[in-house]
Amino acid sequence: MKVVTCNLFGEGWDAIQSGWETGSNKQSPVDDAILAIQTAVKVANGIEVPAISQIETPKIQADNVGQFERPDW
Repeated sequence: MKVVTCNLFGEGWDAIQSGWETGSNKQSPVDDAILAIQTAVKVANGIEVPAISQIETPKIQADNVGQFERPDW
């Protein structure tokens, strides 16, 4: 059975490292908050913002987990 999750947590990072979990994606609440604040500041200053903003959420698997820092969340 393959286990795949989303929003990689620290425990998930550990599980991928140990081989228990097959993969996840990196969706950082820090990155989400930064984008939200930047967008709010732009709107407050009358700067037009896109209707949809996208944050990169790379796939993380055993072969690349070491390229990503273990999340604190």
